[in-house]
Amino acid sequence: MVVKSKHFAARRYKANQAEQDREQLILDNMQFAQKILSSMTPHLPVGVEKENLYSAALLGLTEAAHKFDETRGATFPTFAYPRIRGAIVDELRKNSQLPQKVLRNIRLIREAIEQIAPPATPISIAEATGLTEDQVEESLCAMKVNSPENWDEIGGLSYGTSENPAVHAENKEILAEMADCIELLPDREKTILIMYHLESMLLKEIGAVFHISESRASRILTRAELRLRQLLELKMGGE
Repeated sequence: MVVKSKHFAARRYKANQAEQDREQLILDNMQFAQKILSSMTPHLPVGVEKENLYSAALLGLTEAAHKFDETRGATFPTFAYPRIRGAIVDELRKNSQLPQKVLRNIRLIREAIEQIAPPATPISIAEATGLTEDQVEESLCAMKVNSPENWDEIGGLSYGTSENPAVHAENKEILAEMADCIELLPDREKTILIMYHLESMLLKEIGAVFHISESRASRILTRAELRLRQLLELKMGGE
């Protein structure tokens, strides 16, 4: 009876410890969830409350904390990123629909990117589609949020969480190539990419540094990610 009691106490202790570890993961990564939300929604679609999106992000974070297994080698941010982002996308899709005009622009952009010699830029895409550069950037940002499967196709690299280059910096096979490609970016794009993905700054904070709006910072980040993805694909494809 005493032995059973000891086994029960040990199991309960382990269960309590695991729960405490999960709670700590959640607490330690709440700003990470906020950062993902900030990058995806510098401007919210009509009818969508930010509180609902933040709740969705926390649900994704909580789910990740409960399913995370550190013995599998991935860091928690790498594991949690697609779950947090997926929860936000699901909430957005439940409460908003992209206008037909934006869907049409996204289709035009995808077709143009297939024809343009990489790396495609908002300027070259605008010239190929007849859209303005602002329309291209707005549509690319919308694609990232509402059509991640389309965004993932750009550049030919199936990363799973492709728009987050920092996640893939953990893959040593492409780290050197990525570093070289980042150096090829225009200075402001390179700096904003590093600030956001490597220094964990929020878009609002980046905007304050450059004296630009959060929305503008988001557009420049998206432009840098688009260029980086294609440069990396060209470099890796040529080896």
